[in-house]
Amino acid sequence: MKKMFGRLVVATVSGIVALCIAQQGLALSSSSKVAIISSPGVIKGGSFPTSGGDLDAFMFSNLAVADVNATNLAAFDTVLLNVASSGMGCTTSSLSADAKADLVSFLTAGGKLIIYDSECPSADYNWLPTPFTTNNPGAAGASGTAEIVENDALGTTIGGAPAFIDVRALSEDTDAVGDANVMTTRDRAWCLHMSATNVNVVTGPTHTYARVGKGLLIYNGLDVDVMPCCDPANTLTKLWTLELQVAFNPTPREALPCRVPVVGGAVPAPAASPFALATMGGLLLLAGVRRMRRF
Repeated sequence: MKKMFGRLVVATVSGIVALCIAQQGLALSSSSKVAIISSPGVIKGGSFPTSGGDLDAFMFSNLAVADVNATNLAAFDTVLLNVASSGMGCTTSSLSADAKADLVSFLTAGGKLIIYDSECPSADYNWLPTPFTTNNPGAAGASGTAEIVENDALGTTIGGAPAFIDVRALSEDTDAVGDANVMTTRDRAWCLHMSATNVNVVTGPTHTYARVGKGLLIYNGLDVDVMPCCDPANTLTKLWTLELQVAFNPTPREALPCRVPVVGGAVPAPAASPFALATMGGLLLLAGVRRMRRF
């Protein structure tokens, strides 16, 4: 009995440790030095927070659009392409052809590239290895509907989990979803995390990721004009933080399993996640251990 109990304890502890690492985006391999192209500010409202809470784990630096080149990018492991910044002016044409090529090289060599284009008109992403276009409603100040299709390190519907995202608050209490940009034409490499229906009544992927070479590419089309000051559930800041925390170079399948490619038909209902299964298994195992101890 003692031998069996010892094995159960080891298995339970190992499972909980593994689950915590997975739910926190495998923090040992998370971003460290983050370049924000242009600035954290968003021309149509909002700003990316760079301090406080879990964000204190990262070092942020602004990188002028004219200074985006291979030499300067080498000092960072993560880049935020803030298309809606004043320096980019809601267009990727502000980047030179050489700058775009250097960003792609940075990504494929093992970097993390995160793209936001809050309330921008449709931007050109055909220069990416995984090109796409979007439907962009602009600044309508509208609510919408969103759902997390895949529970993973970028966010989960599992209440109480470190990566829990309150999608209801995001949809109903802010204009992040109604004004969201959603993918329309897409590349097969993109994987779906969150789907949204914006004020144009267009439904599509709004939070997606793709493995490109050794690197990780993340697109977030949500409107961020309530970040960080007025987001009632602090959801947008949490998504931003999880994007920085998720492991890369390489990204483990346990963290981002890519169960639902964005290419295909209707968006399916959310699938059970390994995180959910691991949580359930761990809790059942722990309950069994407690019963054995009472016995």
